[in-house]
Amino acid sequence: MVPYLSGIWLVLGLTTFPITINANCPSGALCQLNARAGAYQRFWGTCVQPNVTSAYAVPRYRALAINFQEFGMVTPTKGFEMIISIIQDHVTTVAGYYQGRVYAWDVVSEIFDDKGGWRNNIFYKYLGPDFVEIALSAARGADPNAKLYIEEYGAEDVNAKSDSLYDLAKDLKNKGVPLDGIGFEGHLNSPNIPAPSSVYYNTQRFEALDLDWGYTQLGVRIVNGATSPPRQAEDCLAVLEAACLVSTRCVGVSTSGITDLTTIEGMGIWGGPVWQETFFDLNYVPIIQYEVMADYLSLVTVNGNYI
Repeated sequence: MVPYLSGIWLVLGLTTFPITINANCPSGALCQLNARAGAYQRFWGTCVQPNVTSAYAVPRYRALAINFQEFGMVTPTKGFEMIISIIQDHVTTVAGYYQGRVYAWDVVSEIFDDKGGWRNNIFYKYLGPDFVEIALSAARGADPNAKLYIEEYGAEDVNAKSDSLYDLAKDLKNKGVPLDGIGFEGHLNSPNIPAPSSVYYNTQRFEALDLDWGYTQLGVRIVNGATSPPRQAEDCLAVLEAACLVSTRCVGVSTSGITDLTTIEGMGIWGGPVWQETFFDLNYVPIIQYEVMADYLSLVTVNGNYI
């Protein structure tokens, strides 16, 4: 079975749903990538809104995200016991519902700021770093056979954020807290991708903690026309060649979307710059980034439309 990665996103509370496409689905080119990645014992999927690929998605691999409004009930007067209960109840409900049907959960996501410090969210404010242990332990109890991950962006190479993530993972492993892997989101800008040697060293130190890892929202972007599609494709391949495709501990890749209109950024939710990062154009036709990856994975270029 090709592994799949799903998520219980506690921190941001986003209402987006990562969906992984089954290697056997009838959706053409994207599933071809999944099947070919499977030859390397890795998955290849995508993160999109639930209505975008519902005809092709396998619902049991859908990751559920908590609605931010659920935490509107938490006030300074209600204390840490209620917050612990909220975390445990949410994780137990979601992971327990899909028990035995999900390969791995992203249990917590984006818990560090860009300088490597802890985000001062409601969980950290009342519980400190312990909220991560609480969530992971609850996930293990609810779905004992699933792999448990922590996910972070901007931690692909060695930097302040990845140092903090590494220190946390090391501490959790030393304490016997259930943690099986790290999800590197892979939001990168071409042509300014991290140095491949730094990505390799970084992932190696997590592997030394006996952790798997994967790219969970990979998108090598062209921001405001800063580079060309061929360079984008070259950089995407370089990121994967640097570590994932040469490591048995890299379980696979989920891209940020199918087209740029099915990503959080492409839909303008953040209100940020214009960028292109997905493997298909707006008509679901594979672009050069796709062709390069298909060539690398199988030495055969898959031509044609997504559907």
